[in-house]
Amino acid sequence: MPSYRLILNIGALRAGVRPETLLPAAREAVAAHALVEHAEVGIRRGAAELTVRFLADDPRAAHAVAEAALPAVAALAEVPTWRITHRLGSRWPVVLRSERHGG
Repeated sequence: MPSYRLILNIGALRAGVRPETLLPAAREAVAAHALVEHAEVGIRRGAAELTVRFLADDPRAAHAVAEAALPAVAALAEVPTWRITHRLGSRWPVVLRSERHGG
């Protein structure tokens, strides 16, 4: 089964939200719809980024997993942009990129 990554750029946290709650929430939200392989927090271009790697049958299924998981993270922080990448050998090309305003 192909491996995909949901990569969420994180903006401002909602009032009262602690930063360490974001990754477990993202991981759990994806795990409710797919098998999670790995999850991590990183910094890209000076901004926080959550990455959850998971298995899905195809890009359409990966998109459905992402759409189902996004509200859980958006309830905790602004998610101005996100993307889905697909593993092709050692590369991870983008298969879907979207903008989501954290509101």
